[in-house]
Amino acid sequence: MDGFVTAYSETTGLKQRVPAHFIGHPVLGRGLRKTPRQIAGQAYPDGDPTTDWKVAQLEAYAAEHDINLTGATTKAESVALITEALAATQNPTGTPPAATETPA
Repeated sequence: MDGFVTAYSETTGLKQRVPAHFIGHPVLGRGLRKTPRQIAGQAYPDGDPTTDWKVAQLEAYAAEHDINLTGATTKAESVALITEALAATQNPTGTPPAATETPA
């Protein structure tokens, strides 16, 4: 592979080849969107998990992010476990930032 993917330019509506890391980047990917084929090939939708996602999509997201869903019997429980796990990785000590620190 050459590290390039096909993307649609939202400005021109034309397809173009761009480096794969441009897709989803807030600056480099501005004005670019995935092709319908790329979107269909995703294991789960873009964004944060919700109960609107299918169980298989929640499981794929959890697996990719090394999140254990053992014990979850509903989609709501799965989403809650994922949300808790993501929050823990963003703040691993479980303590709020000090008043002099600025959150990242």
